[in-house]
Amino acid sequence: MLGLDGTVQRVRRSLVLGTLASIPTRRQARVLLNAKLCDLNAGRRQPQSAMPFRHFIEEVWRPTILPTMKFSTQKLYPHLLRRHLLPVFGDRPLCDIRRVDIQRFVTEKMTRQNFSWQTAVHLRNLMSGTLERAVEWGYLEANPGRRIKVPPMERRRKTVVLTCKQLATLLQALEGPVKLLAITAAMTGLRIGEVLALRWKNVDFKKSVIQVREAVYEGNLSSPKSKSSIRDIPMGPSLQQSLSEFRKEAPADSFVFASKNGTPLDSHNLLGRVLKPACKRAGLPSISWHSFRHTHATLLGDLGESLKTAQAQLGHARSSTTAEIYTHVVPASQRAAVNKLEKTIWKTKLDPIGPKLERQQKLGSSLIQ
Repeated sequence: MLGLDGTVQRVRRSLVLGTLASIPTRRQARVLLNAKLCDLNAGRRQPQSAMPFRHFIEEVWRPTILPTMKFSTQKLYPHLLRRHLLPVFGDRPLCDIRRVDIQRFVTEKMTRQNFSWQTAVHLRNLMSGTLERAVEWGYLEANPGRRIKVPPMERRRKTVVLTCKQLATLLQALEGPVKLLAITAAMTGLRIGEVLALRWKNVDFKKSVIQVREAVYEGNLSSPKSKSSIRDIPMGPSLQQSLSEFRKEAPADSFVFASKNGTPLDSHNLLGRVLKPACKRAGLPSISWHSFRHTHATLLGDLGESLKTAQAQLGHARSSTTAEIYTHVVPASQRAAVNKLEKTIWKTKLDPIGPKLERQQKLGSSLIQ
């Protein structure tokens, strides 16, 4: 194996091939042992592959890969490693980590330990990504973290989606820049980090579009979440007029929603100090900034717009994400759709029995009385 000082070291290890009941003869044991040693004897297993997973993370991956990631990822991944991956895989050599072990780990996180679907996905992606670097750099021949399945996502809590009337009520309860911020979020479907990172130079009043080019997370600016998130969003006339009146003489490079120091506003402070109290005053369910995204996509669907339109607005790489997570059925529209379908069916197919059904209904009502 490869020692911590970079030198190749010889290590004697024991390996359990099975029980005497399952392997009764020495010959059978020799065959199984040779199969285990095949890669090693053929020279296909590199000394680096015996490096413990923990050492690979701390000595190789953390100083070279982690700094290249977005700020939010740099905060999340060390936490996941410390709390979940290193306690299970930390002391195991890279070459001894099997695909079945990773699959069992991810599945148990959801089924037995009741972790969220999103956490399981993060763990799967982090494990696969780190092992992929090990393959690229010659520590492993193949990545056992590939093709790991995650159980289907189950929505644990109902996402709050505002109706048009509720949205109007909430906006009336807000005032000042926060009101315009909420209008922008609701009318565009932007993530709150994208709204807060918006600069005046990216608000094109001539073309009536908002150019999404930056995002902010806990005060740290970066590019948007993905390539699909870099997009141009059309502005409606009312939003464009509101933004135009709000701008006044602000410099082109300044933020649209800025603090007194010229930095982006803090979404957590706005949520706790302004948005949630406004919901309470208006008698509405408590929402988060992300609820405006859900509301935007849902109302688009309620108006008959295509899934592709909602996908483009939200900046999703896959339409399945838009369909599974961000579109919700508004009860009023669901009832209207059922009524519309019922009228269509009765008109085209069931007209001949309409009078008969009506007589039966009258008879039934008389008997009930």
